[in-house]
Amino acid sequence: MDYRNYSTMANQLQEAIPDYVHGDGQLLIKSPLPHEKGQTAMRRQLDQMNELAYQAVQTIDLTEAARCLIQAPKVAVFGSPKPQAALMLQMELGMQAIECTNYYAPEDQYPEMQALEAGCTAVVYDCYDHDSILPYILSLRKPDVNLILISCSEKLKATYNPDFFLAYPNLNFAMNLALADQITLYLVSELQAAAAAEAR
Repeated sequence: MDYRNYSTMANQLQEAIPDYVHGDGQLLIKSPLPHEKGQTAMRRQLDQMNELAYQAVQTIDLTEAARCLIQAPKVAVFGSPKPQAALMLQMELGMQAIECTNYYAPEDQYPEMQALEAGCTAVVYDCYDHDSILPYILSLRKPDVNLILISCSEKLKATYNPDFFLAYPNLNFAMNLALADQITLYLVSELQAAAAAEAR
């Protein structure tokens, strides 16, 4: 599957709310805050889009998608379990995993910029907030770097906005897990399975 091709999802979204979706699948507006007055109809429509995108994320083939990490000599890890993820990627897979922590640095010191300067070709986000500027910066500066969104399902459903997923062609895949503390173990097991399949 080509994870950069979102035409099917875009068509679904266009059928649901044609006024709010551009033909190339990139949403043109962001979700209004739930408490904003006079936005109830729009809120319902955007919730409908959220649900469509949320369902689409559930269908992604994790084993196939994990192969993009196999080919990455260095991986940057962001989010709450980053120390464990960095350590396990390094120990179990022989990758150089870089832990990045400074979300509020000046633009030229964004952790993504540090990761790219260090030669990372994949960036992993855990439970990433949809309104952050960081993936946008990365998508502008280095479109060939793989963005990987890992999120526990409840947090994803609470914060996820489809414009984040659809707007960046280099966002390769997302993982939904029931518990955040299983993210690292699951990621490693998927990568090991994909590596074993490649070796056969």
